[in-house]
Amino acid sequence: MENIKLLQAVIRAIRHAGAKTPVTTSQHVHVGAEGWTAEQLTNLVRIHYKQEKLIHKSAGTLESRLSHYTRPTSSPPPRAT
Repeated sequence: MENIKLLQAVIRAIRHAGAKTPVTTSQHVHVGAEGWTAEQLTNLVRIHYKQEKLIHKSAGTLESRLSHYTRPTSSPPPRAT
């Protein structure tokens, strides 16, 4: 439950800062590794993986974007062409 509250606070802060998901793009976040321990980065990845659907819904990601640009982490990687 603590992770959900943290995630909600992050989404609110991002939206408060004016972030939006237009039809022509999707969201992504760059996280610098400086100042993070391996355990903290592992926890961040686990939170994202477990809450990915909530993150996409909260950010307003369009379903049509999920099949191409914003692929869920549970999806197999795209085939090389």
